[in-house]
Amino acid sequence: MNIGFIGIGRMGQHMSNRLLDAGHDLTVHDLKKEAAIKLLEKGAKWGNTPREVAESCQVVFTSLPTPQSVEEVVYGDNGLKTGWKDGDTYVDMSTNSPSVIKKIAEDARIMGVTVLDAPVSGGTKGAETGTLTIMVGGDVAAIEKIQGVLQTLGQKIFPVGGVGCGNAAKLVNNLISLACNSISAEGFVLGIKAGIHPEVLWEIITASTGNNWCMQQFPDTTFKGNFEPGF
Repeated sequence: MNIGFIGIGRMGQHMSNRLLDAGHDLTVHDLKKEAAIKLLEKGAKWGNTPREVAESCQVVFTSLPTPQSVEEVVYGDNGLKTGWKDGDTYVDMSTNSPSVIKKIAEDARIMGVTVLDAPVSGGTKGAETGTLTIMVGGDVAAIEKIQGVLQTLGQKIFPVGGVGCGNAAKLVNNLISLACNSISAEGFVLGIKAGIHPEVLWEIITASTGNNWCMQQFPDTTFKGNFEPGF
């Protein structure tokens, strides 16, 4: 299958690499070509613009930092919309605005193009190992059509409803996750200032009702002074 991938950032570099390793004919694009050098050396093709990617691929994925970035890639002068063909599929894996992706889906539908929103959870580690959780909004038949491709990227794939529902699910997850992250940090400061050893406090919390995913990361991150971003 001819697949395009736009956005070779912290997440996109790993996801596109997995697609390439799986044997797909991959065309990539990013604002900075140097971000894709390793992929090009492994056999990926380069698209000078999103339009070129759309013209040469049946399925195009994007992984971009903001809703505005997604709109520019789709609607820009050489955007995906100028290269879409009847029967194409566009899968946006960005954390996007539900209203933005719904608008894109409606414009694409008129052109015979199917749109899925498929944001992910699992960070850069999950992207590298193919263990992401993927929340997919859109037509069930279209999801099934690319199920094998999605399984290259993630272990847990959840069809969640119409276009936009994928991002609604992701934003709810982020709301809960970031709240847990903040309260875990504040709670730890409180406990340590009270005189409790950090690792003892961690063992107590992870064995009690305060346990959460963010807390479970502390031994490999906070306790080691490792603050490299994974999200």
